[in-house]
Amino acid sequence: MTEHERWLEGIERLGAGELQDAQRFLADLDPANLAAEQCLELAERLESLQRLELAAVLLEGALQAHGRVPALWLGLARLRQALGEPEAAMRAAETAVRLEGESLELWLFLAEIQTEAGRANLAPQSLRMALSIDEADWRPWFALGRLEEAQEQSRIAIAHYRHAVRLEPPAAEPYLALARLLERRLGGDDGEEIEGLKTAAATRGLSQTQIEAYLARE
Repeated sequence: MTEHERWLEGIERLGAGELQDAQRFLADLDPANLAAEQCLELAERLESLQRLELAAVLLEGALQAHGRVPALWLGLARLRQALGEPEAAMRAAETAVRLEGESLELWLFLAEIQTEAGRANLAPQSLRMALSIDEADWRPWFALGRLEEAQEQSRIAIAHYRHAVRLEPPAAEPYLALARLLERRLGGDDGEEIEGLKTAAATRGLSQTQIEAYLARE
């Protein structure tokens, strides 16, 4: 039986509810003996069993041998985020982007986790790095708008939301985020634009009730 097969057997025992037996079995195994792809596969299996801490520990062990594989660091970051440990997640995500700085997805995730970790001041730079990779992706523009709205910088948030909307995102939220700010802006003459944004949200699958509920959010 290979090391990978032994891990699979241990995880199968976990899934069958044989907790003590499985934990003893897995304690004798070293994830550093596996390929990085195998570790990611096993972590996904553990995550599907809601064994998030064990999955994170597995990836941390794998990183002892595969410390230059960005996907392992990203997987660890997502697990630490799910476990409610944003600072640990942020450290892992920072390592991932140092290894793969041309990944827009990694920069977007880093900005998200920086905000969760109380370091929202760092997130704009991460989003600017994402935009340097692809200015035509709507997500960094929308994320910048959300950061600025949270800081009550409505004028700049509106500008970034408008930029996101011009890129015709498939998601409804950018249209509604912009409509909500425009509705609350004093002295604006934005009625026609707001109706157009609500129509765009409706064509993306939202009901009128859902649209009105979003616009009513504080």
